[in-house]
Amino acid sequence: MPAIVVVPGSAFSSRSIPALLARCDVYEFATETLFQRGATNVTLPSTANLYDGGRYPDLVSFLTGYGSQLGQSMSEALNADWTAGGGVPATWEVGINASDRIFVRVLTSEIASFDLQCSAGGPWGFASPVTTSTTDGLYQVVTAPDAWERGNLDLWATGQTFTVNDGSTFGGLYNVDVTVHSLPVALRSTSDSADGVYPTDSLEQVDNDANDNAFRRIRWGIDTTGRVWTSYPAAISAVTWSGGGVSARFRRLLGFTGYEVPVLLGSRYLLTATYRTPLVLVVERGLTRHSRSLRSIDGVVELSDGRARGRHVGHSIVHELEFTVRGQSAAESDEGQVVAAWAPYVGRGQPCTLDFTWGDSRRARLLETMLDGYDVPAFTTGYTTEPLCGRVVARVADASTSSYAVRLSGARVRSEPISMVLVEEP
Repeated sequence: MPAIVVVPGSAFSSRSIPALLARCDVYEFATETLFQRGATNVTLPSTANLYDGGRYPDLVSFLTGYGSQLGQSMSEALNADWTAGGGVPATWEVGINASDRIFVRVLTSEIASFDLQCSAGGPWGFASPVTTSTTDGLYQVVTAPDAWERGNLDLWATGQTFTVNDGSTFGGLYNVDVTVHSLPVALRSTSDSADGVYPTDSLEQVDNDANDNAFRRIRWGIDTTGRVWTSYPAAISAVTWSGGGVSARFRRLLGFTGYEVPVLLGSRYLLTATYRTPLVLVVERGLTRHSRSLRSIDGVVELSDGRARGRHVGHSIVHELEFTVRGQSAAESDEGQVVAAWAPYVGRGQPCTLDFTWGDSRRARLLETMLDGYDVPAFTTGYTTEPLCGRVVARVADASTSSYAVRLSGARVRSEPISMVLVEEP
């Protein structure tokens, strides 16, 4: 019989909002025109040029590839602005260090010292308006002392940018308004893979190829309610949709109706879907229970003297969840989103991503699973080992429920607990 080794569960005390994401299948839209910007069609490539033939792990991976377009990662943007300002040859890096803090660094051989300037209370975690670099090995480094902000970011908006200078040259993070899905997405370049998905595999790639090939400033993402949005410069045409057929099915997948009106924010427009995408369930009230366990697949026989002999075949990590959703009396009910939209996509055996912290799309890892005889950082731009944080790539277990019931009683503000069992993908 399979053995279960249980790691004690814990109450989910963090206010960070989790989400459950179904697999995003877009193979039916391959070679089809999805929408237009002005007179330009945005057409999805053939299945041979899509990740896994168009079967993406989740909607974030399809929209962004978990990263930024060529030249638009934070390191590339900073280097481009530095060069444009006439700075001495230098290679700037913006990243997340082993303590999960944002850092900016450059080789000391290139720049002997620099100041980082930013607004107080920005999303980066820099506490002071001006911070002077310190020497760390071969680098001049400024490291944020505080945690960075999770969720969508409006880069270059007031309070959400920073500049570096060596006393003569200034370099800014971005020189145009842009909204990004999350800071890790903003950090990762086209060369960084997340579970085999690259930014070049995304809708952002297709959209920018057609409409902003030189600068690649068009962004897509999902907000904290589960609504898809696209951000684009004012000089780029708005999204328009065809009447029906393929375009209508794609609109439905993202939650758009075709009647949305973009909002001008600074020098960019933001177009947000009317409805929540059926591929995402944002668990606004958080998880009420979570436990992680090891399921061992083995066979055992009992010998005549009572001793046991067996063979270990394999094992998997299992997540048991409970959560409540908002009921009919809440400001926005989740009943329809669960029963009529999300649940049909997450039957037993189907892919399902658990995002403990909506707005931090890094892979959730246990440090012990990565130990290989070398020093392993606890945090990078690609993964996090913080408890109850990051993204768990999984499938709905056979032991999970086949019925997602939204049971309401009393004031009908929230449901009774809904349970789910997920098995991590290797």
